[in-house]
Amino acid sequence: MVAAACRPPCAGCRSVGTSHCAALQKRLYNFTGRMDQDPSLDARYAAQLKKLCPPGGHSHGHGGGGGGGAKVPMDPGSGYTFDLTYYRHVLATGGLFQSDDSLRDDPVTRGYAEKLANASSPDEYFQDFAAAMVKMGRTDALTGNLGEIRETCAIFVD
Repeated sequence: MVAAACRPPCAGCRSVGTSHCAALQKRLYNFTGRMDQDPSLDARYAAQLKKLCPPGGHSHGHGGGGGGGAKVPMDPGSGYTFDLTYYRHVLATGGLFQSDDSLRDDPVTRGYAEKLANASSPDEYFQDFAAAMVKMGRTDALTGNLGEIRETCAIFVD
């Protein structure tokens, strides 16, 4: 079980914000353990990410520190605006995270992503997002022996 603090954000939440390069290192440089890149990641987008997130190197862009401490926008070109460009980006490149790819690759979610990417107004998205946030707010955190709190949410403890 996963504690509420470790639940991944809803996809639309990624319309605003940044990620540390450390979260991308494996996808960019050692996806299968053979010093390779995730083949599902758009090549042009990967090249841009590699400029910002060199392997263990220094930052060339957003944020500071080493390659793991640098930051990249989750929605390139619109990372500080809550809008529909996240969906357009995901359909074009697959997105920053592997979980973004599922919006494009899964037949159920792709239809919704395409609908939002082609929308002339964000009104329906804003309504859907508000409803999703209310629903997520009703989710109880697991306590005691029912859940666990992990310092690193990306590492599953069996």
